Amino acid sequence: MLRCAVVRLGLLSLLLGGLTVLGCDGKDPSTGRPVAGASVREPTAGGLPAVKTVHVIYSFIDSLDRCDVDHRGLLLDFGTDDMSRRYGWAFTPPNGIVHTQHDGASWARVYEKRLVVRFYMPEPSRVFVALRALGRDASRVRVLIDGYSIASLRLHRKRVATTKTPLTRLPLDAGLHEIQLRFAGGRRATASDPFAEIDWLKVAGPDRVDESYGAPTRFHLVEPKAVVSKVPHRAIALRAPSTLRCALLIPQRARLRFDVGMRGAGSAELTVRLRRDGRSATELARFSVQGGDKASWQAVDLPLEDQAGKVVAIELGVPREAGTGRLFIGEPRIVVPDVESVDAPVAKRVVVVVLDGVERDDLPPWRKGPTPHLPNLSMLARDATVFSNHRGASTSVAASVASLISGRPPLGHGVLDSGRVLPTAVVTIGSLAREASVVASMFSAVPMTSRAFGFAKQWDDFSWYPPNGGRLASAPFSDASLWLLRTAAKKRALAMIHARGGHPPFDITSKEAKRLPPNDYAGYLGPRRAAQELLTARGKLGRLSEADRDRLRALFMVSLAGQDHALGELIRSLSDVNLYNDTLLIVTTDVSSGRRTLFGDGLPLDEMRLKLPLYVHFPGDHQAGKLSLVPTESYDVTRTVLDALQIKAPAEIRGRNLSKLVSPKQAFLSSLRFAQVNDQYSVRLGEYVLHGKLNQRPRLCHLSVDPSCAFDRRFALPLVTDMLFRQAAAFVASEEPAAGDPIVMDSETAASLKVWGAY
Repeated sequence: MLRCAVVRLGLLSLLLGGLTVLGCDGKDPSTGRPVAGASVREPTAGGLPAVKTVHVIYSFIDSLDRCDVDHRGLLLDFGTDDMSRRYGWAFTPPNGIVHTQHDGASWARVYEKRLVVRFYMPEPSRVFVALRALGRDASRVRVLIDGYSIASLRLHRKRVATTKTPLTRLPLDAGLHEIQLRFAGGRRATASDPFAEIDWLKVAGPDRVDESYGAPTRFHLVEPKAVVSKVPHRAIALRAPSTLRCALLIPQRARLRFDVGMRGAGSAELTVRLRRDGRSATELARFSVQGGDKASWQAVDLPLEDQAGKVVAIELGVPREAGTGRLFIGEPRIVVPDVESVDAPVAKRVVVVVLDGVERDDLPPWRKGPTPHLPNLSMLARDATVFSNHRGASTSVAASVASLISGRPPLGHGVLDSGRVLPTAVVTIGSLAREASVVASMFSAVPMTSRAFGFAKQWDDFSWYPPNGGRLASAPFSDASLWLLRTAAKKRALAMIHARGGHPPFDITSKEAKRLPPNDYAGYLGPRRAAQELLTARGKLGRLSEADRDRLRALFMVSLAGQDHALGELIRSLSDVNLYNDTLLIVTTDVSSGRRTLFGDGLPLDEMRLKLPLYVHFPGDHQAGKLSLVPTESYDVTRTVLDALQIKAPAEIRGRNLSKLVSPKQAFLSSLRFAQVNDQYSVRLGEYVLHGKLNQRPRLCHLSVDPSCAFDRRFALPLVTDMLFRQAAAFVASEEPAAGDPIVMDSETAASLKVWGAY
């Protein structure tokens, strides 16, 4: 049996007994096998509520490919999903790596002469590198750590062999390191021959154990049905001395739960430790587990409230064991209490307004100071629901809107910049609406979402307002209003408006412009040619005089006020015929680029440029007047639109319903937010941002310490860096990539883009 002895609780208090050992009847406390996202029953224990539903947010077994397994050294198991995220700083394996399986193991066939793998060292140590491989075209491999050669190893061509380097002379620091394998001695009989096949690689410190080494591959780690006392569990089996290390961002009110048991004769120790960057590991609890005839599963529940909001590595370790039994850790998981379910409101019509050429700081409630020139947006900021932690999917206008209407990241819809066409095969809210008998129309005044860019497909109606076409910037709002009134008798309707926002050209006559500040302005910025003039100054702010900036600000404010008025007219037209109350109205922007950035497109993925405004008026004034700090992103808008219209979303569409993300108790649902433009990416989780270029070393930013991201925290926070990168790689691997074709420029499109100041 499990002796319920807690050696040390470390950071956590003794509240509720510190370590609560539950379910001493040996039964599984959950109803069925919990997986990530499932709800289970909390078992009864002293002082805890008798019945309380919980939400499983992290399963150690399901996330095993993002964890480290250390058995007499860190094991890198080639040919697995985990290794797909360890090849240097690439999200996917190099082209010269082919994962395969034979002889009951996973292997990597290496066709590249140089191979780089990344690993994390929790503590300083002298190390050696062991390699189990089969030589094919190469007869030797040189092993380098962080660019320094430590040994040259022989590869056997006729048999699989394990070979290792000597110990390094100096210890490796704790943190992230790289191993480079350089293959040599190849005959290169045919280009189709790999240099070698690798089963596993181990990085270990001084090891005096003489017994043969058994690599803890996934096949040996996971027991689908570990039976103890006739009760099966999906479990992790660890052989001493071993440690399973999984890093994650700990949510509010989190608890670590697992069941522990031993099958067969003998005993073992199990430790639970917490590790953070810059600190020594802290032992949370230690158990002695007994096998034999009376062995049974014992449920363990550990509070993690003190670690909320921090990136922590949880280490489950087996330092020693005796006898012939095997210790099992049944379904280790992180759970949080379920919040009360909120019914998502249903709408008869949905209106999505996306403004271009606006930065969030120009809008209420984010603008410092009053906004009398924006009465309708001020009304939404006061009476609707405001999401203040909203993030875009790209700084490219086309990519951002494509993500909003498809619910997929740029990689998934193929529009990585504003020079590509949205593929016809990509499913959008327009096509889903048509299939569900919902009338759907899009009204675009922005060239990057015109017909030429593929955005006219899949809608019942598409209206395009080129900037050189003579229509007012308010036309998309007035036309959408008339369309909504005409379709009022229909059962359901969807209107998508991509408005000019504050982007030039400005709807101001030359006579009106003369009355704008500054007085007696003699510069070159005029209402109609402002976009073209700003194109020449973009990236050269020194070319704009103080008078130019004042005139640009005045033109922008007048234009934005006109867009606010047009939005107000749309709302009033629906209210006058009692249609507004059952309408879902969403107002946001495509990218955060305005007068300060001279309306640039595809700018670097700065965190300030990814912050977008988001106002939501739910039907029936649901959640009215509330401010939500829960992190949201473009895909949440997609999901909310579909749910409001009762349209079933395909599996590839991401996102959550915004109506369920208003309560601060939902903060535990914070997930990885991935943005991309061209070959740049930015990954955010909590207050940490990892950004860089594909296949290059990224930079890590800690926003609460360095909001401007001026310093690279990668070396100071290696655990966070490794966790974020591996989660980002898992995100990329879960997305089926699409390829957007380059735009074919016709004369009409070229003319509109020129007036828009795009080139």
